[in-house]
Amino acid sequence: RAYGNIGNLCMVQKDPERAIPHYTEVLRLSKERSTSYVAYHNRGCGFYELGHKRINEQLTTRKRVDYQFTDYGPHTRDLESKHQQQEFDENPRKLFKQGLSDFEKVIENHENTFSHISSSPKGLNLSVCLFENNSKTFSRAQDCAFYLGDHYRALILAERS
Repeated sequence: RAYGNIGNLCMVQKDPERAIPHYTEVLRLSKERSTSYVAYHNRGCGFYELGHKRINEQLTTRKRVDYQFTDYGPHTRDLESKHQQQEFDENPRKLFKQGLSDFEKVIENHENTFSHISSSPKGLNLSVCLFENNSKTFSRAQDCAFYLGDHYRALILAERS
């Protein structure tokens, strides 16, 4: 629990890079299934937030460089167009991929836990309650798939939620 709480504090401080190792430690130490899936969700959120942070850093750097190209005049058009064609480096993609993997573990657990009891009124109520608690998981999983360019997977996740 202490590692999870430290990870949560890091996330509140908008420092997912420091939070992720704490959630990983929870996964390593945890014997309880429910604790593990909370840690998967939280670590997935950390990867998701860190991916966004890396993309924003790259965009900020590119804007600065693009602005410098513009300042030097028309002879830099070739450099400017080459620069704009570059893709983001692999780091954010890896982060979104790991986040999606963690989110899918939570979603699979949700579906396995409630698939056999969702036909009863009590089971349906529990399933709906758990879905409401995990709606961020479904949403972030869709976003990760979208950022990875896997639009089909994002649609499948949307249907599952």
